Amino acid sequence: MKIADELKVFANGSSFTAFAAGEYAVEAGGEKENFFRLGRISAAGFSGALALPEKLRCHRTNDNLCAEFDSVNVIPFGCEYRVKRHWTVFSNIALLNCDIAADNGGVVRDLELEPVEFLLKAEKVEFRIYGENAVRTVNAPEGELYSGSAAVLMVRVTAADGAQAEYICGDDIWRHRGAEKIAGASAEYRIAVEDGKVVLTRKVLITPDEVTVEKRPWKFKSIFSWRTPGSVTVPESAGEEFALEGCFAFAFARREVRKVVRRTGKDAVLLLKGEFPRLCDDPAHLERPAKHPVEHCDLGAAAADYLWANRELAKRGSVMVMKGSSMLYGEAVTLANLNSVPVLFEE
Repeated sequence: MKIADELKVFANGSSFTAFAAGEYAVEAGGEKENFFRLGRISAAGFSGALALPEKLRCHRTNDNLCAEFDSVNVIPFGCEYRVKRHWTVFSNIALLNCDIAADNGGVVRDLELEPVEFLLKAEKVEFRIYGENAVRTVNAPEGELYSGSAAVLMVRVTAADGAQAEYICGDDIWRHRGAEKIAGASAEYRIAVEDGKVVLTRKVLITPDEVTVEKRPWKFKSIFSWRTPGSVTVPESAGEEFALEGCFAFAFARREVRKVVRRTGKDAVLLLKGEFPRLCDDPAHLERPAKHPVEHCDLGAAAADYLWANRELAKRGSVMVMKGSSMLYGEAVTLANLNSVPVLFEE
C-alpha cells in the first residue's frame, strides 16, 4: 500500500502536518508564520533523515475534536533502528509518544531525539532546566542560550505580535534523565539561536563503546503547543467550578474528573481548578510497584483529561476548561490552551 508523503489537518487558522520521510517529522503552521517543526531522531550517529517510511496514517474523530497520527520509520544502517510515533493533536496541543528500538539483536547506544526548531521570530525565549528553581527569560535572544547535561524541561518562544510556540518535556521525566542511571553514560542538551531560529537539541543518551547498555526499546513523551495572537480563552462565565488536589497522573484524579463530567448536564461550562503542572515522584501514580521514586510531571495527564472530558461533554453541548495555578513552567502556552474552549478541526 502506498504511503502518503504527508498528512495534514487544519483548525482555526493553524495546521499540523506529518511527513512520511525526509529531514522533518512534523510541522505546525499558521496563516502568517509557522510555529515549529521537528527533525528526525538519530541513533548511533545515523540520521533519521535517511530513514525509510513504513507507515503514516491519520485518524480524525467524528466530533472533529482530535486527530491522531501514527508513523513508523526504519533507519537502515547499523543494526537498523525502528522509530514509532503516535501523535494526539487537539486544541493546538500535540502529545507525542515515541518508541525507538534496535532491530536484529542490537542495542540503542547513542540517541538524539528530534531537534525542535522554533520558526517564530523570537522576541523572547523562556526555558526551564531540570534542577533549577525558576524559569529563565532571555529577551532579544542571540547565540547559545544553554548547554549542559541537565534535561531541558521547557522552552517557550514568543514573537513580537504575541504568537507563541512551546515544548515541554513529557510526563516521563525519569526517562529523559535515563542516562544518569547508566554508569559511564551522559547526556547533552542545548538551546541556541541558529539562522534566526531557536533550536533545541536533546542528546538523551551518549555511551562509549566500553559501556554496557541494556537491550531494550526506549520510550519518550513530549508536549508541544502553539497559540496565535487573540486566541479564544476561557468563556466569560463558568456554570460550575470544582477543584482537584494532588497529581493528575494519579488514577484517583482521573476518576474524580470522570465523575464530575458524567453528572454535568446540557449547555454547561465546567471549570476545573488545580495546582498543576507539578513534579511528583510517587511511583504509585504510574501504577509501578517499585518503591524507589519515579519522577514525573502531570501536565500530559491533565491534557488527556481535558480531551476526554470535552469529547464526552460535546455530546450534550457542554465544555470543560482547566485552570492550573502552578508556575512550574511560567505562563505556559499549554495551560492557556487548556483554559480555552476546544478548537475544532475543519472538515
